[in-house]
Amino acid sequence: MSSADNPAALRTFLIADVRGYTRFTEEHGDEEGARVASRFALLARRGITEHGGELVELRGDEALGGFLSARDALRAAVALQRLFRTSSDGEPPLPLGVGIGVDAGEAVAVEGGYRGGALNVAARLCSRARGGEILASETVVALARQVGGLRFEPRGGERLKGIDDAVKLVEVVPLVPLPPLPAVRFARLRRFRRRHLTTRNLAAAALVAVVLGSTGVVLVAGAFSGAGRAVGARAAEAKRVALVLPREPSTSEDVFAPYVDGLLEAKRRYGVKTQTVVVDRARRRLSDLVRKRLRGVDLVLLAGPAVHDMFVPEIARHADAAFVFIDPTPKWDATKIRRFPNAADIFFIEGPASYLAGYMGALMESGDKRVVASVVAGDPAVDVNLVDGFTIGVHEAVGGAKVLVNYSRTSSRTSVCEAIANRQIDHGSQIVFAPAGACSLGALSAASMRGVWAIGSDVDRSYLGSHVLVSVVKRFDRAVEFAVGSYLDGKLEGRSFEIGIERDAVGIVGVNAEVPAGIRRKVAELAQRHREEWASWSNP
Repeated sequence: MSSADNPAALRTFLIADVRGYTRFTEEHGDEEGARVASRFALLARRGITEHGGELVELRGDEALGGFLSARDALRAAVALQRLFRTSSDGEPPLPLGVGIGVDAGEAVAVEGGYRGGALNVAARLCSRARGGEILASETVVALARQVGGLRFEPRGGERLKGIDDAVKLVEVVPLVPLPPLPAVRFARLRRFRRRHLTTRNLAAAALVAVVLGSTGVVLVAGAFSGAGRAVGARAAEAKRVALVLPREPSTSEDVFAPYVDGLLEAKRRYGVKTQTVVVDRARRRLSDLVRKRLRGVDLVLLAGPAVHDMFVPEIARHADAAFVFIDPTPKWDATKIRRFPNAADIFFIEGPASYLAGYMGALMESGDKRVVASVVAGDPAVDVNLVDGFTIGVHEAVGGAKVLVNYSRTSSRTSVCEAIANRQIDHGSQIVFAPAGACSLGALSAASMRGVWAIGSDVDRSYLGSHVLVSVVKRFDRAVEFAVGSYLDGKLEGRSFEIGIERDAVGIVGVNAEVPAGIRRKVAELAQRHREEWASWSNP
């Protein structure tokens, strides 16, 4: 294809970008990164030229191809996805997914390439495409009409930065399924989960119904007989359940309010007798009054790490009762309760929830400028999976995005988190994710004052203002319901449980009204694609 012979002509442009390449290089080293870039370049050249295209430009993890035929461009895009995911020439598939965008329009040949609006649209479509996905404009599909072996799935209109009019997106899907994408995307989340199982770190996560529209939650029994007290099969006699809190919830937004909501729902659903018990965290041992209130209780639910240590001695004293430690800190030594058959614990799989929040945030800021996001976390040992999930989500959504990470090492001093967030915004952060307990309110306040997006944690933070994009939450009410139902089914005995997407126990809530329908749909589709994988990390 000679650009000199036809300097201003209708052309179709294909742009392919390796997702997560920068992070991959940081983790695996420059040598491995160079190997991936070299392999990508070889396959990109092959896929483009074998379908009548011209390899216009190669820039490390990105390739630009030009075609005189829209059909050839679409066939090349599918061929590239197949090449990237297939072993050949004695080499394994690329370890990272590749997003591809395709648009057509008049372009003028210039030295070293082309100039035209179609190039800009193709670049925007490429940035929108997930790893392994092909997005084309309606213009390309209209030019190509029907193409054998392909189907076109409309994705609706979206406004792309730098483009005046909304662009109607179309996903290009081959009728013969492509090989599966590489599993490296969530390998780090799984690795951290496995590494910390012995120290009880929290792991990955999921999505809640507010994004998917509806998520069927079935409270299937999971675990517990309680020593010497065979319950089983939803025992007819009303059982007594006590919820132990470090303090009374002050508002509906209080982090302990969902525990109480879960207890009330368990009472309604199962007919159990319930009570709440508030303990003094300043005391190392339980008061006689608290011990008296626990007499005759069948199931004791311990809400959060603040009350866990003081109850370990009580397990042996109350051998006829079952104790469930809900959401213990990763630093907590779970071996303390392993020798007791009447004790169990419940952990949340969190990482994919922050992954979805990071993905959404990056898409909201994708455009002409480089995306910069940041995390104000509390404790590196506690928040590692939330941080990694968010980081992976940002990089998956927008190639070349940057994520700044800092730790407050306090969960209460809001001024510390506020100062960290302001420094991050000074360095270009457009999105601040703050999983640092009460301290995070300082970071969210800084985001509001500076006019950037904030992502909350723990509870729905949308009440703080229109600057809150979404919040990452754990559903403590689901954990309470799960514990009660499992106890009544006789399946809690001496076990550790991890709950997540399969019980709607983690996710993102309070999606901002400014999030376009296209981004909402993309996040929901992404969650649905990975739902089976994320659910497999739990042990309900």
